[in-house]
Amino acid sequence: MGIGITYLRPIPVVRVRGYGTHGEAAKAAWDKMLRWLDVNNYRVQACRGFGLVYKAPDTVCDAATYDACIEFHTGLRIDPDSEIGKAYVAGGPYLRLRHSGDLDALGAELRRMRVEETARRGIDFDSGRPIIEVYLNDFKRTGEAPKIDLCVPVRI
Repeated sequence: MGIGITYLRPIPVVRVRGYGTHGEAAKAAWDKMLRWLDVNNYRVQACRGFGLVYKAPDTVCDAATYDACIEFHTGLRIDPDSEIGKAYVAGGPYLRLRHSGDLDALGAELRRMRVEETARRGIDFDSGRPIIEVYLNDFKRTGEAPKIDLCVPVRI
C-alpha cells in the first residue's frame, strides 16, 4: 500500500508521556502504558494504540515528547494520581502509510513522509499537530508482525 491522504476525526484516548529521543521516549511511554493496561486487566479491551510524536524526527536534535495512547471507552477507570490522563488525538488531514515489520524503520519512514513526500506533493507539514503512529495490532501480545499506520499531519 502506498502513501495516501486520509482525514482523521478527533479520537478520545488515555495517554502517558515519555521523553528522550524518539525511540527512547516511545519505549518509556509504551512501557508505562502497557504496565497500566496489564495491572488493571484492560489490555484485552484495548483496540487501537496511538503514538503521538510531538517533535519531528528529522530535526538536528532528536529529542522528542511522545504520548502512548489507547482509545478511551467508558469502562476504563483512571486514578487521578497516576501518570495516565485523558486527551484527544487531533483530527484533520494526514499523509498515511501502512507499515508492517521492523520498528527500527519507523523514524526513517516518518522523515521521508514529512520531508520528501510533502515536497513531492506540494503540501505543507502541519507542525501544530503531532505525527501519529496508529497501532492496529497488539504485536507484543500476539507475536504477529507489527501493523502500524504512520500519519503525518499536513495542510491541504
